[in-house]
Amino acid sequence: MVNSFKNSLILPTIALIGRQNVGKSTLFNKITKSKEALVANIPGLTRDPKIGRSAGYETDFLVVDTGGLISLTENDEIGLDNSKFTLEICEEVEVIFFIVDSKTGLLSLDRDILTDLRKHSGKVFLVANKSENINADILVSEFSELGLKKFHCISAIENLGIGDLIEEAMVGYAQKPTENNQEIYSNISIIGKPNVGKSTLINRLIGYKRVATSEKPGTTRDCIDVIIDKNNKKYRFIDTAGLRRKSRVHEYTEKLSVISTLKSMIKSEIIVLMIDADSEISAQDLTLIGSAINYGKPLMITVNKWDLMRKDTKTIFINELERRLNFISYAPIVFLSAHLGSGIREFFKTLNRVIESFKREVKTNQINLLLQKILKQHQPPLVNGKQIKLRFAHIANRNPFTIAVHGNQDSAIPNSFRRFLENQFREKLGLIGVPVKVIFKKSENPFSGNKNKLNERQLNKRKRIIKYRKKSK
Repeated sequence: MVNSFKNSLILPTIALIGRQNVGKSTLFNKITKSKEALVANIPGLTRDPKIGRSAGYETDFLVVDTGGLISLTENDEIGLDNSKFTLEICEEVEVIFFIVDSKTGLLSLDRDILTDLRKHSGKVFLVANKSENINADILVSEFSELGLKKFHCISAIENLGIGDLIEEAMVGYAQKPTENNQEIYSNISIIGKPNVGKSTLINRLIGYKRVATSEKPGTTRDCIDVIIDKNNKKYRFIDTAGLRRKSRVHEYTEKLSVISTLKSMIKSEIIVLMIDADSEISAQDLTLIGSAINYGKPLMITVNKWDLMRKDTKTIFINELERRLNFISYAPIVFLSAHLGSGIREFFKTLNRVIESFKREVKTNQINLLLQKILKQHQPPLVNGKQIKLRFAHIANRNPFTIAVHGNQDSAIPNSFRRFLENQFREKLGLIGVPVKVIFKKSENPFSGNKNKLNERQLNKRKRIIKYRKKSK
């Protein structure tokens, strides 16, 4: 069973479209509660689209920050490429925020952009940014000629009106699992550079050729998901397009594949990174691992084409692998040959261990007992001669797995001790392939600011003591 990725695991995506310097990146940062997009008063600063996940909203969705559109007649080759690419992105998203600048008003380029967006009119919201201190009626009057009924005045920099805009845009996209999704044991994205054998592995897992394969890099352009029934469990594997270095990505279709792959990583529960045993671990492999870590996803490493390696080179490769991937020592590694089918049993065995770790129920009292046990063996370092006291801990988030530890001098705790705690929690909880994040929070006195009220008897006693002290003087 093979479907297009767009029709499965639906997570709505909002594209931020508009000319240069209208505040798209600022809005992106507000929606994602991050500083991922570069922000400055320089037109054209954003060249490549950024994709992020919403934070703090009732509905879960993705948002894409695109480069500023220019007139297609302008003599700017890079700008023209980005403009064409941005318009292609509109085909891949569920909602478009067409952003205009309230301060500069309606420009002819805004009209040109809307002309290109007309075929998407059903999902386009007109968003007048920088509208702080400007009368809304004036803005409605000025931009009404564009003929878009969905109109919102916001200020991204002041965080005004964004909540109402998101609420209306996400109507009908409530994240409720369907019966089909509830049957799926886990959703797994297989990522890697082009031509490492991702599609070959998918074909091997399902037992017949269903995904196109070729020795030519870039054969897979779109993300394709395949549901596999194995040992009475249904797995959804997503075969993603191979990601090359950004400097080598030129074609529009390939750029869209990059976005589609990043979306699949965000939507998946488990990420499997495939590495080619016949080549060195590259900077691109490390970049993909970094993306998985940033998304807080459980990670498993698969080394393909292991059958092509000689015995002497296998040892060298394993040593290099352990050295280069030391920072993710928690991620299990499986060696296989997708072409021959060797190592597939170990692949599923390890994958199930990662999935079970990801889904394991962990209770707060278990976390607290572990914290006390860890601190008994290894106390945090002294800060200015004073002992850091960590009192209790609880699970702050399940995805990514985050443990909040409460104590004093939280800002003074060194990163080395944070990493020590993360490794200890992961080891003692038996989590395979699951990243653990520890955050420190300062414990607050629940009685701070509360005055202790004295009863009548205590007040009389206090008066007698004060009177006695005055006489003694």
